[in-house]
Amino acid sequence: MTGLKAFVVALTFALAPSGSALAQNFGSIALKPGETKTVSIFGIGGYQRVRVCNDLQSLGAVKVTIRPRDPRVLQPGLCTEDSGDRIEFVNQGSGQALVEYNSAPGGGGFGMFGD
Repeated sequence: MTGLKAFVVALTFALAPSGSALAQNFGSIALKPGETKTVSIFGIGGYQRVRVCNDLQSLGAVKVTIRPRDPRVLQPGLCTEDSGDRIEFVNQGSGQALVEYNSAPGGGGFGMFGD
């Protein structure tokens, strides 16, 4: 095996376990009352632009922080959009909340330091 082939094989095995740790730029989060969850959205290009919405069926407000930006409190049916490397969700209501996050239209990476 040549040096380059050995390097590619070693790199493949080194990166394989981290597959589940890669950023996910879309999804939904169900939160119990008072629950906090954080997801990584860091991409190859650095910060990612995302749109986060609190579902109309949620039973209260959710505090959403697209890090390193300022937190936003979303009542059911409201959305926010910004760029960052992770999202923190905090259910501030007395019932379950469902929050969805997706790549923002025209989104994508903004480099290591965002915009």
